[in-house]
Amino acid sequence: MKTARTAILVLLCVIALAIRSVCASQDDTVEVSKPAGQHIRVLHSVSGSPFAERGVLNFNPNSKKKSALKYVHADDAEMASVLKPVTSAEDYYTVRFVSSSKPDSHLGEVRVRACQLHAAGLREHFVIHVDQDGEPFRIDYLVPSQDCSLDGVKKAQDFKPTIELAKKLDGPRPHLIKVKEVAMKDGKPVQEEEKSFWQKYWMYIVPIVLLVLLNGGGDSQEGGSGAAAASK
Repeated sequence: MKTARTAILVLLCVIALAIRSVCASQDDTVEVSKPAGQHIRVLHSVSGSPFAERGVLNFNPNSKKKSALKYVHADDAEMASVLKPVTSAEDYYTVRFVSSSKPDSHLGEVRVRACQLHAAGLREHFVIHVDQDGEPFRIDYLVPSQDCSLDGVKKAQDFKPTIELAKKLDGPRPHLIKVKEVAMKDGKPVQEEEKSFWQKYWMYIVPIVLLVLLNGGGDSQEGGSGAAAASK
């Protein structure tokens, strides 16, 4: 008898919790998995020559460590056309960026004067702009020199890149007020009747009433059997 009573009690509690979860309005929270380490291919061209592989920008949008930002030079990168002496101020150096997650489309191209790059000693700065999900959407390429004069500039042997990660931040969100839907009849709003006490709290009352009835019935049966035994 006690086992059956316990099972019924557990069943009623489960039903009450299920009804409450259905009736209560809750906002579903969707977790978005953020990407880990990513890389961006860097291609380059000099004065309109075909683009060739130069290296890779490695970054992790979820890490604040400087070691998560790294440039890796390609083993087979064509550097002869870049390192040769600049003979004209009209020579341009162009870099193109391709994301690892979207290899069919590039993130843009940046063109600077080759003489400015050489005047800066091949020092350069990359800024990787990522959205809230960590996906890159723009790359800035900066050369710390506006001068094309190469007098006294030593010939650089390799690039000296620095990398910066810029995250797109959410702006202030507006406070939205939920508009209550109003039923219409003949072009006029129909006033909704207020729910009664029973309509609001029946899912809490029913389990308590059933629990009281079950406990009362069990006690009466046990009392009756005890009285019968005493009369014998």
